[in-house]
Parts: sequence; C-alpha cells; structure tokens
Amino acid sequence: MFKLILNILILLTCSLFVVGVEILSSPTTSLVLHECVQCPGKDDLPIVMKDTVLNQVSPFHIDFSGKILIREEVKDPISMKIILSKCKSRVDSTCEHYTTLKFDGICETVVKWRSFLGNNTLPSSCPFPVGEYEMSHGKITKEMMQMMPLSEATWKIVSKLFKDDKMVACTLTKFSIKREARKKKD
Repeated sequence: MFKLILNILILLTCSLFVVGVEILSSPTTSLVLHECVQCPGKDDLPIVMKDTVLNQVSPFHIDFSGKILIREEVKDPISMKIILSKCKSRVDSTCEHYTTLKFDGICETVVKWRSFLGNNTLPSSCPFPVGEYEMSHGKITKEMMQMMPLSEATWKIVSKLFKDDKMVACTLTKFSIKREARKKKD
C-alpha cells in the first residue's frame, strides 16, 4: 500500500513535470484505473503490496484499499524512480517511454501528503518499522487528476523505491484517460 500511496503522490507530482493536454475538465472524460499491483517477479522485495482492491465509484472517483508488508525498516535516504509510458492499449507491447522522474527524500513526501492516504495503520512519520499495515478508503478524485495534465491514452507507471542503490519496492500501475463520445441532439 505504501507504493500505492506513493503512486498517487507521484501522479500528483507529475503535473509539475509532464507536458500534455488537459482534457479532464470535460464532463465527457473519465479515468479508469486498471491495476495497481506489485511488479511481477518482485514478491521477495523488502516492501510488498498485497490484497489491493480498487473500486470505481464514478468516472473520476476511485476508492482503494489493501495492505503493505514491510520486511525492513523504511527510513531516509530513500529515493524513487518513476518510469511513465504512454500506451495505445493495455498491452505492454504498445507502450512507448514517455518520461522518467527521480525523487529523493520519500519519507518527507509521504508525511506531507498523509491526508490523501485515507484510513491506515501506517505510523504518522518515518521511520516505518517492520510490520503489515492496512489502508482503507484512500481516494483518487477528479480534482486530484486535474492537477496532472495527461492526454487521452492508456498510461503505465512503474515505481521503484531504492535504499543505497538497492531496489526495496516496485509497483506497476495502469490507467486510462478516456474521452466519451458526445450524444448528438436531434
């Protein structure tokens, strides 16, 4: 869940770096979150996301919940690398690299954005001790997504956390921004 939280924070942060066309203000546009999972083959990492549940409440309101298993204490310096790809469909072979972002001081970021995290059992600040933590009723809303001006497409985000150049967490998130067809008036 820690990674899911960080993915949401990164979606918000990307608006500072990504240049695109803002289409989210249109009432005929929607966001569909396809998946937010542990990277395939990375279940042995020190931080693992588990039991993620995504609930599409409306075209721009997604509730999420799940668990994060922390096997090693999490404290700064932790860095994050985010690889953003734009895809023609949900199939990975249709994706092209869009941008790569790097961030340091992840513990500070999580503490500053805690209000977005919903109900959770994570400590309120770093270090995050070893344990299994739950999160429920985290939200992604239209207002949050309007801060990220991405164009209509399917997007893939691979987020990796590093401690001393060693990968400690990895998540994969896929979502689509879709423009709905307008109904013609007769």
